[in-house]
Amino acid sequence: ANFGFTSLLPLAKLVLLVYFALAFFAFVILGVVARLCNLRIWMLIRILKDELILAYSTASSETVLQCIIEKMEAYGAPKSIVSFVVPTGYSFNLDGSTLYQSIAAIFIAQLYGIELSLGHEIILVLTLMVTSKGIAGVPGVSFVVLLATLGSVGIPLEGLAFIAGVDR
Repeated sequence: ANFGFTSLLPLAKLVLLVYFALAFFAFVILGVVARLCNLRIWMLIRILKDELILAYSTASSETVLQCIIEKMEAYGAPKSIVSFVVPTGYSFNLDGSTLYQSIAAIFIAQLYGIELSLGHEIILVLTLMVTSKGIAGVPGVSFVVLLATLGSVGIPLEGLAFIAGVDR
Protein backbone atom coordinates (compact mmCIF):
# COMPACT_ATOMS: atom_id res chain seq x y z
CA ALA A 1 0.00 0.00 0.00
CA ASN A 2 2.89 2.37 0.69
CA PHE A 3 4.45 1.94 -2.73
CA GLY A 4 1.33 1.82 -4.94
CA PHE A 5 0.81 -0.06 -8.14
CA THR A 6 4.21 0.95 -9.48
CA SER A 7 5.77 -1.57 -7.13
CA LEU A 8 3.98 -4.32 -9.07
CA LEU A 9 5.36 -3.17 -12.42
CA PRO A 10 8.52 -5.35 -12.25
CA LEU A 11 6.38 -8.43 -11.52
CA ALA A 12 4.10 -7.61 -14.44
CA LYS A 13 7.18 -7.36 -16.66
CA LEU A 14 8.38 -10.74 -15.36
CA VAL A 15 5.04 -12.39 -16.14
CA LEU A 16 4.90 -10.83 -19.61
CA LEU A 17 8.48 -11.85 -20.36
CA VAL A 18 7.85 -15.44 -19.27
CA TYR A 19 4.70 -15.70 -21.41
CA PHE A 20 6.49 -14.11 -24.37
CA ALA A 21 9.44 -16.52 -24.02
CA LEU A 22 7.12 -19.52 -23.77
CA ALA A 23 5.09 -18.39 -26.80
CA PHE A 24 8.29 -17.74 -28.76
CA PHE A 25 9.56 -21.19 -27.89
CA ALA A 26 6.26 -22.90 -28.67
CA PHE A 27 5.61 -21.24 -32.00
CA VAL A 28 9.03 -20.33 -33.38
CA ILE A 29 11.42 -22.98 -32.04
CA LEU A 30 8.93 -25.84 -32.06
CA GLY A 31 7.55 -24.52 -35.35
CA VAL A 32 10.97 -24.88 -36.96
CA VAL A 33 11.40 -28.37 -35.50
CA ALA A 34 7.92 -29.33 -36.68
CA ARG A 35 8.69 -28.06 -40.18
CA LEU A 36 11.93 -30.05 -40.26
CA CYS A 37 9.97 -33.15 -39.22
CA ASN A 38 7.27 -32.40 -41.80
CA LEU A 39 4.58 -31.72 -39.16
CA ARG A 40 2.08 -28.88 -39.10
CA ILE A 41 2.29 -27.26 -35.65
CA TRP A 42 -1.15 -25.58 -35.90
CA MET A 43 -2.80 -28.89 -36.76
CA LEU A 44 -1.07 -30.52 -33.80
CA ILE A 45 -2.23 -27.71 -31.49
CA ARG A 46 -5.77 -28.03 -32.86
CA ILE A 47 -5.73 -31.81 -32.25
CA LEU A 48 -4.41 -31.42 -28.69
CA LYS A 49 -6.34 -28.24 -27.81
CA ASP A 50 -8.40 -29.78 -24.99
CA GLU A 51 -5.37 -31.49 -23.46
CA LEU A 52 -3.30 -28.29 -23.63
CA ILE A 53 -6.04 -26.32 -21.88
CA LEU A 54 -6.42 -28.97 -19.16
CA ALA A 55 -2.67 -29.25 -18.61
CA TYR A 56 -2.35 -25.45 -18.36
CA SER A 57 -5.29 -25.02 -15.99
CA THR A 58 -4.21 -27.85 -13.66
CA ALA A 59 -0.51 -26.86 -13.85
CA SER A 60 0.29 -30.51 -14.49
CA SER A 61 0.90 -32.20 -17.79
CA GLU A 62 0.54 -35.62 -16.15
CA THR A 63 -3.24 -35.23 -16.12
CA VAL A 64 -3.34 -35.54 -19.90
CA LEU A 65 -0.60 -38.09 -20.57
CA GLN A 66 -2.92 -40.97 -21.41
CA CYS A 67 -5.22 -38.76 -23.50
CA ILE A 68 -2.29 -37.50 -25.58
CA ILE A 69 -1.07 -41.05 -26.17
CA GLU A 70 -4.55 -42.13 -27.29
CA LYS A 71 -5.01 -39.12 -29.58
CA MET A 72 -1.62 -39.53 -31.21
CA GLU A 73 -2.40 -43.17 -31.92
CA ALA A 74 -5.86 -42.22 -33.26
CA TYR A 75 -4.26 -39.73 -35.66
CA GLY A 76 -1.94 -42.35 -37.11
CA ALA A 77 1.24 -42.28 -35.03
CA PRO A 78 2.56 -45.82 -34.45
CA LYS A 79 1.83 -47.15 -30.96
CA SER A 80 5.42 -48.33 -30.48
CA ILE A 81 6.75 -44.82 -31.08
CA VAL A 82 4.06 -42.95 -29.14
CA SER A 83 4.33 -45.20 -26.08
CA PHE A 84 8.08 -44.47 -25.91
CA VAL A 85 8.36 -40.86 -27.07
CA VAL A 86 5.51 -39.23 -25.13
CA PRO A 87 6.44 -40.54 -21.63
CA THR A 88 10.14 -39.91 -22.30
CA GLY A 89 9.34 -36.37 -23.39
CA TYR A 90 7.35 -35.86 -20.20
CA SER A 91 10.33 -36.85 -18.08
CA PHE A 92 13.19 -35.19 -19.92
CA ASN A 93 11.79 -32.40 -22.08
CA LEU A 94 10.95 -29.73 -19.52
CA ASP A 95 11.71 -26.67 -21.63
CA GLY A 96 8.93 -24.54 -20.16
CA SER A 97 10.10 -25.10 -16.59
CA THR A 98 13.69 -24.34 -17.54
CA LEU A 99 12.67 -21.14 -19.35
CA TYR A 100 10.59 -19.94 -16.41
CA GLN A 101 13.20 -20.80 -13.81
CA SER A 102 16.00 -19.15 -15.79
CA ILE A 103 14.06 -15.93 -16.28
CA ALA A 104 12.97 -15.91 -12.62
CA ALA A 105 16.52 -16.50 -11.36
CA ILE A 106 17.92 -13.68 -13.49
CA PHE A 107 15.04 -11.44 -12.36
CA ILE A 108 15.88 -12.10 -8.70
CA ALA A 109 19.58 -11.49 -9.33
CA GLN A 110 18.74 -8.16 -10.94
CA LEU A 111 16.51 -7.23 -7.99
CA TYR A 112 19.51 -7.60 -5.72
CA GLY A 113 21.81 -5.78 -8.13
CA ILE A 114 23.86 -8.90 -8.82
CA GLU A 115 25.56 -8.68 -12.19
CA LEU A 116 25.70 -12.06 -13.88
CA SER A 117 28.16 -12.46 -16.71
CA LEU A 118 27.14 -14.40 -19.78
CA GLY A 119 29.16 -17.34 -18.45
CA HIS A 120 27.29 -17.25 -15.14
CA GLU A 121 23.96 -17.08 -16.97
CA ILE A 122 24.89 -20.09 -19.09
CA ILE A 123 25.94 -22.03 -15.98
CA LEU A 124 22.66 -21.02 -14.31
CA VAL A 125 20.60 -22.25 -17.28
CA LEU A 126 22.55 -25.50 -17.53
CA THR A 127 22.15 -26.09 -13.78
CA LEU A 128 18.41 -25.47 -14.05
CA MET A 129 18.19 -27.83 -17.02
CA VAL A 130 19.78 -30.61 -14.98
CA THR A 131 17.95 -29.96 -11.70
CA SER A 132 14.55 -29.66 -13.36
CA LYS A 133 14.66 -33.20 -14.73
CA GLY A 134 13.07 -34.70 -11.63
CA ILE A 135 10.03 -32.44 -11.47
CA ALA A 136 7.77 -34.01 -14.08
CA GLY A 137 4.30 -34.70 -12.76
CA VAL A 138 4.51 -32.67 -9.56
CA PRO A 139 2.82 -29.26 -9.85
CA GLY A 140 4.65 -26.39 -8.19
CA VAL A 141 7.95 -28.19 -7.70
CA SER A 142 9.78 -25.83 -10.05
CA PHE A 143 9.67 -23.30 -7.19
CA VAL A 144 11.55 -25.77 -4.97
CA VAL A 145 14.08 -26.50 -7.73
CA LEU A 146 14.57 -22.75 -8.15
CA LEU A 147 15.16 -22.47 -4.39
CA ALA A 148 17.88 -25.12 -4.49
CA THR A 149 19.52 -23.67 -7.59
CA LEU A 150 19.57 -20.06 -6.38
CA GLY A 151 21.48 -21.11 -3.30
CA SER A 152 24.05 -22.97 -5.34
CA VAL A 153 24.84 -19.99 -7.59
CA GLY A 154 24.97 -17.33 -4.88
CA ILE A 155 21.66 -15.56 -5.49
CA PRO A 156 19.83 -14.70 -2.22
CA LEU A 157 17.05 -17.19 -1.49
CA GLU A 158 14.94 -14.43 0.03
CA GLY A 159 14.34 -13.20 -3.51
CA LEU A 160 11.87 -16.01 -4.04
CA ALA A 161 9.46 -14.11 -1.79
CA PHE A 162 9.23 -11.45 -4.51
CA ILE A 163 7.99 -13.89 -7.14
CA ALA A 164 5.94 -16.24 -4.93
CA GLY A 165 2.74 -14.38 -5.77
CA VAL A 166 3.14 -14.87 -9.51
CA ASP A 167 4.81 -18.27 -9.49
CA ARG A 168 1.69 -20.16 -10.49
